[in-house]
Amino acid sequence: MSEAPRVSRPTAIDVLAAAVARVTPRALHPRIDAVRLDLRQMVRSLTVEKTHPFSSSSEPLEVPPSLDEISVLDALLPKPLAERVDAVRRDVRAMTRPARNEQSPVVVPIRAQPAAVVPIVAPAAAAAPAVPLVEEASRAVHPRTVRVLEVRRETEDATTFVLEDPSGAALSFHPGQFVTVIVTVDGEAHRRAYSISSALGELPRFAITVKRVRGGVVSNHLNDRVREGETLEILGPSGSFCLGETSAERLYLFAGGSGITPVYAILRDVLANDDRARVTLVYANRSKDAVIFREAIDELVRDNPERLTLLSVLEQSDEYAQLTGRLDAENCAAVCEVLEVPTDARCFVCGPEPMMDAVRATLLARGVDRANIHEERFSSPQRRTHEAPASRGGHSLEIRYGKSSKKLTTRPDQSILEAGLEAGIDMPFSCTMGGCGACKLSLVSGTVDVVEPNCLLESEREAGAILACVGCTTSDAIVEIPE
Repeated sequence: MSEAPRVSRPTAIDVLAAAVARVTPRALHPRIDAVRLDLRQMVRSLTVEKTHPFSSSSEPLEVPPSLDEISVLDALLPKPLAERVDAVRRDVRAMTRPARNEQSPVVVPIRAQPAAVVPIVAPAAAAAPAVPLVEEASRAVHPRTVRVLEVRRETEDATTFVLEDPSGAALSFHPGQFVTVIVTVDGEAHRRAYSISSALGELPRFAITVKRVRGGVVSNHLNDRVREGETLEILGPSGSFCLGETSAERLYLFAGGSGITPVYAILRDVLANDDRARVTLVYANRSKDAVIFREAIDELVRDNPERLTLLSVLEQSDEYAQLTGRLDAENCAAVCEVLEVPTDARCFVCGPEPMMDAVRATLLARGVDRANIHEERFSSPQRRTHEAPASRGGHSLEIRYGKSSKKLTTRPDQSILEAGLEAGIDMPFSCTMGGCGACKLSLVSGTVDVVEPNCLLESEREAGAILACVGCTTSDAIVEIPE
């Protein structure tokens, strides 16, 4: 079977066409693209290079990149300068949007951090109990096929995909959980975790909302290529970023950028099912046009004036914002002071890491119990600069689950997840790259190296939590799947 077509590197013709497209109305882009492809073909026909209608393993068919995928700045400028100029360009587009009558959001960037491999040693017997997991759904290990019923553009960089099982079966999930989407791009399978953004009342349909990430393989593929009527493969649902059975009378939700997706699902569920709930949503963005679900959230505020308070934080000055600036430590402290966040508040936080760190530090300083601060962190595999050091294997590994256990011997470079699945154990997992937390285990004894960065909180590490998918034993060890 021939290999899937691969996207060729942009040529000078591609870059020129992309530059023209950037300064012309979108309605003209198909015509510009047609001229670009004709010029490419003319140049190829005038050279000794031959075109091939078929691909082979030695010479796969190449297709030109789409106009939206071509970065003119990256082609002409050094990368640091290109990123700075691109940021200025997006800001100018946002400020001049009314004159062009179009939306141009800019989303708060997530700053990359260096990678590392952290050895984790089992805590002493008196350490905190095992980290809980949401049980039944997170153990779904087989992909299911879902059909794309609707593709809805939320902002310029974010798209909602309404999905449904072709059989009509409803997805069993808790608001705040995520699914892992499996897509094949250029012949390689990729997995990414995306939060469910729909409410339980919409079942059997459910939705995920995907924000485009600069250079992101999967997010750009979904935003650019997936259409209504197509199918996707998913795992899950997974995750423990959920309200649970306890009361939400004093609920504070902090979201930044695309971190609104799980928070939005929790918000809608609480307002629909708990009349006692009093909810405050603090939502930070770069600009008004970057606010995902803006109209829907505004409608929730209008329909629930006594139960829902919205505080919008924008980096760009706008009448839509109650506070201008980043949600950093200083502004977060001011926000919590104005909102009079009580010490017994239940808080859910999802967004860029600097924002999450500032919110957590502020809440702890106010006396909020750490157990009442729930955080959702997704780690991107592109941020890693190296993987775990090679493991020599040959370690004794005991995996405990429920009232049963199984002993096995690890092989070199084998993760705990791979070892457990190979032994026939129903191991919880989803993304397989340390980004979602579905495969959290408790380390009872021994040592394990876990690839960084990943989604574990410091409190979870101190309690002896590890991730099976990116964890390798470095000694004989005992791990436990939490009930």
